[in-house]
Amino acid sequence: MAYSTKIGDVDMVKFLLENEAEVEKKFTYKNPKSTPYVITQTPLFYAIYSKYEQKQTDFPMEINKYFIACLELLMQNGASLDTSCGREYRENTTDSLKTVYRNESPDLQTSREIIKLIDNKLLNDFAAKH
Repeated sequence: MAYSTKIGDVDMVKFLLENEAEVEKKFTYKNPKSTPYVITQTPLFYAIYSKYEQKQTDFPMEINKYFIACLELLMQNGASLDTSCGREYRENTTDSLKTVYRNESPDLQTSREIIKLIDNKLLNDFAAKH
């Protein structure tokens, strides 16, 4: 679901929703046990954060009506722009390690906060609507 939303595949997102895909369920990247954190994301957060990453690397960042349509479908089915996702540290992580890893991935943020960082008219209008 997250990848289909990211690439703007409206038909696939509809199909997944019709087959009871969970839009607010967080999934976790499988980090090795030696890593002091895990990264949690919802499909909505993943799709929006991927656009932010593209902006950071100077890749062409395509945000079009199909991408927005996929986000709309997620929102209509219970997704939230205000669910916190991102880096969650393991209990035994020291403050010094948290400082080292801070640049690798986001601390807990919401999709709404990421949209502000991207600063794209289509996304800004979408966030204002929701």
